[in-house]
Amino acid sequence: MFRIPSTSLGIPFHVLLLSLFLLLLGNSQARSLKEKEQEILLKMKQEWRNPPSLSSWNSSTSHCSWTGISCVQGFITHISLFNMSITGAIPLPIANLRNLTYIDFSYNYMTGEFPAVLYSCSKLQYLDLSHNRFAGVIPDDIQSLSGLMFLNLGFNNFSGQIPVGIGRLVALQALYLDSNKFNGTFPVEIGNLYNLEELYLSHNEFEPSRIPSEFTQLKKLVLLDISNTGLIGEIPHSMGNLSQLELLKLSYNNLNGTIPDNLFQLNKLKFLFLGSNRLSGEIPWSIGNLTDIEWLVLQENKLSGTIPADNLFQLKKLKTFSLFNNRLSGHIPQSIGNLTELEWLTLSKNKLNGMIPSNLFELKNLQLLSLHTNRLAGEIPQTVGNATELLGLDLRHNKLSGTISGNLFQLKKLQELYLSNNRLSGEIPQSIGGVMELKILDLSENNLNGTIPTNLVMLKKLEILILHQNILSGEIPQSIDNLTELNTLDLSHNKLNGTIPRNLFKLKNLQNLHLAENSLSGEIPRQVEALNLIRIYLYNNNLTGTIPEDFGRLNKLEILSLHSNQLHGEI
Repeated sequence: MFRIPSTSLGIPFHVLLLSLFLLLLGNSQARSLKEKEQEILLKMKQEWRNPPSLSSWNSSTSHCSWTGISCVQGFITHISLFNMSITGAIPLPIANLRNLTYIDFSYNYMTGEFPAVLYSCSKLQYLDLSHNRFAGVIPDDIQSLSGLMFLNLGFNNFSGQIPVGIGRLVALQALYLDSNKFNGTFPVEIGNLYNLEELYLSHNEFEPSRIPSEFTQLKKLVLLDISNTGLIGEIPHSMGNLSQLELLKLSYNNLNGTIPDNLFQLNKLKFLFLGSNRLSGEIPWSIGNLTDIEWLVLQENKLSGTIPADNLFQLKKLKTFSLFNNRLSGHIPQSIGNLTELEWLTLSKNKLNGMIPSNLFELKNLQLLSLHTNRLAGEIPQTVGNATELLGLDLRHNKLSGTISGNLFQLKKLQELYLSNNRLSGEIPQSIGGVMELKILDLSENNLNGTIPTNLVMLKKLEILILHQNILSGEIPQSIDNLTELNTLDLSHNKLNGTIPRNLFKLKNLQNLHLAENSLSGEIPRQVEALNLIRIYLYNNNLTGTIPEDFGRLNKLEILSLHSNQLHGEI
């Protein structure tokens, strides 16, 4: 009888041969699949018209070493082509990359509809198509991508309603649909995404609707942005149940009612944006519970009452505090001066009164202080020079009095200074010439007297200089043409005399020139090289001579007002 030979291990020889054959066959098939994956990528590159950013995609090297490609055991799992200047649609061959778990095509110029071809990539977990030019509706069967944990379709032109199928992607941890053209209402099925940690729906064209109560069931939410989505009604009290929230953006809607007290019980909040709504009532005193808050933006509402003083000192991490354009009254709390991390403070357009707390200027990180259009009185605190990081100071439209302290011009980083429409008096300090970064200076509509400081012409970066409606006298500094960046010069409604500086019309960036209602004399300079001039106001002076012919070369000129002088000639 014929016997089948065995190996020394007792394994029949034919079994060993079969195993070896299957192993070789498997390796051959794997090599074949890997070669096909390389071919797929090359086809994709060709369909994208061979962008220079994919020059490494060529058959001379392993595709696993190509730009944006990652492999596991030789199979493509990741394609990351962020900001590669790729145009066109997502090529169909990508459907054959069955091991893909990660796709990032963001910040390109890709077009077409939502790529349903990706449904074949059943292992896909991460899909980022944001910042492209995709359009059309999202398919109802998007739940076919059942393994997705991250989906970003933001900043495209997707339209129509958000499909209910989105609510069946229960593995999702992050969903970004912001800055598209979605309409209809919020799909309440999003409330079924119990693993969701990040939800961005902002800047779409939804029908006016209330915040779905289902959203407040998403207990794991950390980031929630539904700003600029047409929301109406009140903020649900149940929002206070989202205990993991670190960012909440509800701004630019039509929300009304009061701010729920328990919203300020969310002690993990770092960023809270409720601005540009119709919220009313007082700011809850529970504000002090927001001990991790860094940005608190309640601007452009109808909030009334006083700024809570007692609990503010607990907001030790606060960097931006914006309450402008509300109906707040009372004094500015001294306790704001204890917020040592504060960088931006905007309390403008309210009904605040009293004096400016001197300790505001002890905030070493303060970069912007805007208190304009209130009822603040008294002098600008002498401590103003201590806020050495200030870039912008806006105190206009108040009732501030006294002189402008020279300490103010110790702020070497200051770029914008607005003190107009107050009751300031005295002379403009010569030390103003030390604020070398200044771009905008507005001291108009005060009671300032004396001459224009000659040091003013040292401000080489100055673009806007407005000193109108004061009691300034003397001559316009002849070296004012040193201000080569000047766009707007308004010295009108003063008591200035002498002649117009000869080189003033050589400022090539100058667009607006206001010298009206002074006592300027002599001729208008003949040589006009400021060809960007749009408006010239020289009326009500004592100017004589002929109107410069060069005015006829000012192609952008819209207004030329020369009346009430002793000028003659034609343009």
